[in-house]
Amino acid sequence: MSLTSFVALPEVKHRLKQEYETPKIQCVRDIQIPPSTQNYGLTGTAFDYLMRFWIETLNPNAETKHWVAENSVGLLEAGRLPASAALKRTARELLEEAIACHMNYIKTCKLNDDIIATAIQLAQLDAIYRAGYIDPNLGKVDMLIIDEMRAMLELANKKEFTSKSYCALNPVFGEASFLVNGADADLIIDDMLIDIKTIKSGKMDMSQFHQLIGYFILNQLGGVNGRKIKINRLGIYFSRYGELVTFPSEHIENDRFPQLVKWFKKTAEKLQ
Repeated sequence: MSLTSFVALPEVKHRLKQEYETPKIQCVRDIQIPPSTQNYGLTGTAFDYLMRFWIETLNPNAETKHWVAENSVGLLEAGRLPASAALKRTARELLEEAIACHMNYIKTCKLNDDIIATAIQLAQLDAIYRAGYIDPNLGKVDMLIIDEMRAMLELANKKEFTSKSYCALNPVFGEASFLVNGADADLIIDDMLIDIKTIKSGKMDMSQFHQLIGYFILNQLGGVNGRKIKINRLGIYFSRYGELVTFPSEHIENDRFPQLVKWFKKTAEKLQ
């Protein structure tokens, strides 16, 4: 069970709704890059990869973790999912090509179709681990998605994603992550935790707010990448709008917060 699934459980949703009112924040401008295909999930995951690659070029000292796509290849090769020898070979080749392409991009900082295609292929692999889904088009790339992702990345503001002292990509929360099946966030820039959303809406809804609360609680329980990080702001980057919307952690960390953390941990352990 993922963090997203956990906070969507009726019991958890009800408790969080009792504790907090969802902040009424949204993007100022209209959507800039509407979807060009119906592959919403694939595009969203692929853009997460591409965005993190780009942020890595802005922050050479960023803490990074292995890709979920690597776990997918491991599952196939270990025989934990039914797969032909050809599929295993294809998955391994895609991963090795992605590693080489990523290294070249980090070195040159030159955005091209190859690195965007790599992000899409990693997203295809990603689904194997996260959902047990093997994309019948594994390895194939739609040029419409490449163009769309390039346009979205061009909207991103370098200043907003360049850290002063700390940057973590795909941060995990120590042992606390395993309360919800190995949760990882998108990124932390200095004292701000950011979730990337490649969706048509530019308004933070309740489910997104609850997910951010979940990350904030996991940080309280387990820290980030083995250390305690003080999170002062939380936000969502709406990639189709090119806007980062945030709110202060004070909205979450009230007098009742310690009791909520204990309840969250106990409830997650009970459901394991």
